[in-house]
Amino acid sequence: MNASASFRFTPFAIGLFVALLLELMPLPSWLAIVRPEWVALVLLFWVLTVPYNFGIAACWLSGLMVDVLKGDVMGLNALKYAVIGYFCLLLYQRMRMFNLFQQSLMVFLFLGLTKLMSYWWQERVGDVTDVLWFLLPSFISALMWPLAFLALSSLNYRWNIHHH
Repeated sequence: MNASASFRFTPFAIGLFVALLLELMPLPSWLAIVRPEWVALVLLFWVLTVPYNFGIAACWLSGLMVDVLKGDVMGLNALKYAVIGYFCLLLYQRMRMFNLFQQSLMVFLFLGLTKLMSYWWQERVGDVTDVLWFLLPSFISALMWPLAFLALSSLNYRWNIHHH
């Protein structure tokens, strides 16, 4: 990897590292149920920003890393993030035209869909969580999208990553 390529990788790595720290931070159980899906928000941002450099494979690899670090079922987060990356790639041109509120709605739809996938899988293996609350992290993540978008946009601006 040449110096220019590693320089361009730095903001992705910083965003993912901070998101992983926020995902892994211990929280009381009452607060853990509303934890935003930070890694998914970072992945959505980079797929929207540089879709030709950051796509489904990067989302899948990030999901595998989350599976290992959190001790989740191997491949479950990888599949969730790959699905999020896929839908984001399908709609990135339209989503770029949306305001932050409209983007937040799309974030809720993407994350809600993957939560439903996870819930379905957990139901199959007998590890069901509380039905009433399983979409709450998707809702909180959608509320956090404008903050994550603005923070990552400033990182993007600082490192001069260009849209394609």
